[in-house]
Amino acid sequence: MKTLMTYRHFIALFLFSLVILFSSQPSNFFYTKVKLDSIVKNDIIAPKSVTYIDEKATQDLRDEALKETKSVYDRNASVSEKQLSELNTFFESLISGKTALKNSSFSSVSKNLSNPYNLSSNQLEKMLSLSADELIRVEDYLKNKLKRTYDAGVREENLAQYQDELVNDSNLYLFSSIIREDLIANLSKSIKVNEVLNKEETEKQKQLTLDKVAPVYKKITKGEIIARKDDKINEDHILKLEQLDMINHKFKWSDFLRYYPNILLFSILFHLYCSRYLAKQMHSMRKYLFTFFLISLVTLLSFLLHGAFWFFIPFITSLIVFAVFWGRRFVIAASIFLGFLINSDDYVYMLLSLIIGISLSFLYNDFRRFTDAIKTGSLLGIIVGLSHLILFYSLDQRLLINDSIVLIFSGLLSGILANGLIPLIENALGMATIYKLTELNKYDHPVLEELYRKAKGTYDHSRNVGHLASSASKRIGANTLLLKVAALYHDLGKMDKPEYFIENSHPDKNVHDQLNPLESAKIILAHSERSAQLCKKYSIPQEVIDVIYSHHGDTVLLHFYQKALDLGMDVTIEDFRYQTPTPKSKEEGILLLADSTEAYSRSLTFTSAEELESKIREFIYKKIKQGVLRDCELSTKDIEICIEEFSTAIYATHHQRVPYITDKVEK
Repeated sequence: MKTLMTYRHFIALFLFSLVILFSSQPSNFFYTKVKLDSIVKNDIIAPKSVTYIDEKATQDLRDEALKETKSVYDRNASVSEKQLSELNTFFESLISGKTALKNSSFSSVSKNLSNPYNLSSNQLEKMLSLSADELIRVEDYLKNKLKRTYDAGVREENLAQYQDELVNDSNLYLFSSIIREDLIANLSKSIKVNEVLNKEETEKQKQLTLDKVAPVYKKITKGEIIARKDDKINEDHILKLEQLDMINHKFKWSDFLRYYPNILLFSILFHLYCSRYLAKQMHSMRKYLFTFFLISLVTLLSFLLHGAFWFFIPFITSLIVFAVFWGRRFVIAASIFLGFLINSDDYVYMLLSLIIGISLSFLYNDFRRFTDAIKTGSLLGIIVGLSHLILFYSLDQRLLINDSIVLIFSGLLSGILANGLIPLIENALGMATIYKLTELNKYDHPVLEELYRKAKGTYDHSRNVGHLASSASKRIGANTLLLKVAALYHDLGKMDKPEYFIENSHPDKNVHDQLNPLESAKIILAHSERSAQLCKKYSIPQEVIDVIYSHHGDTVLLHFYQKALDLGMDVTIEDFRYQTPTPKSKEEGILLLADSTEAYSRSLTFTSAEELESKIREFIYKKIKQGVLRDCELSTKDIEICIEEFSTAIYATHHQRVPYITDKVEK
């Protein structure tokens, strides 16, 4: 069982997690180089979505709220009570003095007058000369005025205002000059502060008000144009670019330590997924490194596209490539991993990434034509475009039709790119994708035409083996196309000396009858190695060569070994054993069984399907007892399926027909 738990894989994983981190947060070379009042050379586009607090707008709201916040004052009720009491006493003494003045002199009466307002004797005498009705009218006015004033609250900041107001308002009434110019003028000076600012409570009230003011948030959407070409950079541009971290960016260890654990964690989880489901493929360091290299490259390219909607092109392209090489199940894991690396700050685009991955896992179905990648990319573009339109309308109440159209075309371009990249990648990795296998699964391939010219029997045998192997693999769940191609090319090595192989000769003219058994075995044993060499010469993928190379395993040419023993030759069984690997994968095991069974069936005679199946079962289980499938993944159930399918196919090709009438028909 292959594993990805080697130290080489973990070193590569650690290094790639660092590469991915720096790819997602490149150096200052990639950041926008602008400053206030500079001219924009190219459109500046937001690479990500950011929501930030507009400090200026928020401060304006706070200032407005503070203006409307009332200060807290402590009122001293005794001030107003004292003022009203003095006013009342003053006027009572005047009315009493006015009555007493009838029988006494002013000098004796003045001794009993209340004078809180420091009026002179002359002024008091004039006050006594007023009628009682006027005094009562003035008293009522002043009481009401003072009461309203103190009820409103007299503070340090409005004391002078109330004093002036008392004097000015009295001019509106038809009071005598002694009242307006003397009494009220002195009375106004006696008005005192009755409310004192409570600074502590006022500050608490202000803080409560500020706490209720919600910050003003502004949102920058990924793909939004921050500044257009030839625009002059202003403070608003600078603010947005700072929020996007596109200017004044400096490497911060704090950011590194904050992001790297997340990236390392996701990288480890992704590695464990590969170890669980793709251990056989990823065991090759070349394929493992390619996978993480592509992920790092997509991360970097997505950043360099500055968040424009074209940034989905490398993402979709990579997923199509992954689907072709690693299968549809891998695509969902890759979309989650890449979606986190590229869009970790934007849940909408993370969701779009997952939608792309899930959609591709359903759409992908073993590309058989060169246009399949383009069609799949186009469908993905339509899906992501519509999803983008729906998500932003439902979540953000915005109808981004133009952006969605760009995404649709992104899918088409991604399919075109993937279509061009897949053949290059499969050659670099030595892998047999559906593209290469479909190309090889054609009888007009130059090497197959050469095989037909030189060894028609081998050519016919190879085609029959392909039919047997593909019929069994479909039911077992193996790679049918890989098996068909391997079957077609598995005996290319026989072209060098075709007459030495029985399918290209006649039993009555067998060249081996004239040869030493050891020489015969040497020629036959060499054909597997020669087949692999010719496959490499004609650029057959290594994955196909691996299946071909083990199609005999370490079986023994028992016929020639027995012949050598009968001739008394000094030989061992190892002289007649194939020195090739035993089958390990299901595909390798199926090809071995199909190849040997097809050859065996040429010598069979049978009268029924049941008899044929019985003979084939006996033949296959004899090979199993020899240990040729000891390392193979085929189960007993798989072997029984092979027996059933082989028997059915061989019986169909050996069926009897009614005799054809070649003479005249007699009536």
